[in-house]
Amino acid sequence: MAPISACADDGPPPSDEPVVTNHQITLQGRVLKYTARAGFLSLRDEFNQAHGRIFYVYYQSESGDGKATRPLTFAWNGGPGSPSSLLHLGALGPYRAKDPDEYSSPPPPYQLTENESTWLDETDLVLVDPIGTGYSYPLQPEFAKEFWSRKGDIDSIAEFIRLFLAHYEYSQGTPILLVGESYGTLRAAGVADKLTDKEFNVAGVLLVSPALDPQGAAADQQFISLVPSYTVAAFVHKRLPPDLQDNLESAIRKSENWASWNAISCASN
Repeated sequence: MAPISACADDGPPPSDEPVVTNHQITLQGRVLKYTARAGFLSLRDEFNQAHGRIFYVYYQSESGDGKATRPLTFAWNGGPGSPSSLLHLGALGPYRAKDPDEYSSPPPPYQLTENESTWLDETDLVLVDPIGTGYSYPLQPEFAKEFWSRKGDIDSIAEFIRLFLAHYEYSQGTPILLVGESYGTLRAAGVADKLTDKEFNVAGVLLVSPALDPQGAAADQQFISLVPSYTVAAFVHKRLPPDLQDNLESAIRKSENWASWNAISCASN
């Protein structure tokens, strides 16, 4: 996290001690025991003042594999604005939300069931809520701008991972996997670059439903495709130039041809 100017201290620093519980699930006849930790880590400036708190849920298998060799996966959803609950309860965690066809009556109330496909069987898991999503938050309103930019977002998650590894006494050589969904794939790529520069062992980056170029060609094409509809609206309100205002079908055809040509041109670039 980049150095931040000092601000007045509003009280004692918040506690970063997690809530710890122990559980087990059954996977294909095997019992998988694990420890769950839910808590916060505080992001601090160079004067040790907390500026933001990141909430996480950490699942650690009791398989007996050492921390140095068992992979540790950090996962988050996209958005911007989405917490990690979709990946957490939809795919990765030891429990998942039931599918709609698993209910005897329409939900809610929503229910959880053991996740037979949980990644916890292969890797320990940390589900992360970036600042401003889920339970994570800036400690003062003026601190929000430090996190709500592409650079601030990436820097804060990279700093969270560094703090997490230190807090739980992981070695710098622990194999780390990063999982991002949608916009979170951009975050994953940026965080991987940051951690690699600091010589952490980023063993892999997994991209789920990637949105690697949300402001690129695809974004341009959606606006290009609206031109024929706007042409019809403009014709009705007599706002088209004279050469298009005489015949609606001709105006639509010309606008569709224009949109098709520009969509192809945009995609090729």
